[in-house]
Amino acid sequence: MSLDYRLPHLALDSAVITESVLDRMRRMRGIVYYLCLNAAMLVDASVVHRLGTKISVVQMCLIRGIGVGLLVLVLSRGQGLSVFRTQMPLAQIGRGCLNLVSFWAIFYALAHLLLADASAINYSRALFMTLLGVWWFGEKVGRWRWTTIILSYVGALVIVSPGFSQWNPVYLVALAGAALNATAMAGTKRLTETDGAQTTLAYTAAVALVLSLPALWENWPWHDPLFLVLAVSGAATVHFGQQAMRYADMSLLAPYDYLRLPLVILVGFVFFHEVPGVATWGGAVLIVLSGVLLWVRETKRVLVRNPAVASDSTPRL
Repeated sequence: MSLDYRLPHLALDSAVITESVLDRMRRMRGIVYYLCLNAAMLVDASVVHRLGTKISVVQMCLIRGIGVGLLVLVLSRGQGLSVFRTQMPLAQIGRGCLNLVSFWAIFYALAHLLLADASAINYSRALFMTLLGVWWFGEKVGRWRWTTIILSYVGALVIVSPGFSQWNPVYLVALAGAALNATAMAGTKRLTETDGAQTTLAYTAAVALVLSLPALWENWPWHDPLFLVLAVSGAATVHFGQQAMRYADMSLLAPYDYLRLPLVILVGFVFFHEVPGVATWGGAVLIVLSGVLLWVRETKRVLVRNPAVASDSTPRL
């Protein structure tokens, strides 16, 4: 009789542990997608920084829109216009506009500021993402996530503080772009849950292409091979960003935003001759350390038990 009494507890414990492992694997998959997003955004930022003196931000958004549109054609082949079928058309269009405006601001800042300064201000997006995750999705942010977010942000401030030698209003443009982009990512997470990733991607491309059409009448240095790189990296950032939002909480992904900053500084030094100081490398160490701590925390194997079972004092097999 005692064995019959214990077996349901064993089955329940096993189910809870299995669910916990699957959920943890899902979160780790989201983190991997987000790391891929960071790599694509590094390429994106470097190309935009290089093209900033040659073409306008509207032209850059048109190129990225073409890249995203081609990706939609590949992923949704055979669906035709049905890929635009949505339960919330106004929300999709609004999110697409918000996403586009955020990139206008981000690209403008990248073209008119030092690469490290513009990128570091854009990393305030991580704080906005965390707050939106708590407010919009009810995510629970524990002390480990808050610690890594704060540690990462301190590292970012350590890096950029020497660069703010005099006030520049473009800093506000960069900050607005970060806030708008975080809001657009929250909208992406919500709409992907209801309409699916391909539909959300399709509206992203359509809005970007339609609103960037005036760029066709501007002067184009067609011989520049960076156009192709920008189209590919732009499509990659949108795709990886959507997949990351699909599998993981925004508050979990936020600290990993900062891992891109040390690489951006290195690119600025190698390709644009922007020399970093001692504070820059100190901040980079803090950022990398916070990412490693969070990764170790999330990958650590933890036995999760059902509270009702754990509170039962009956011995188990």
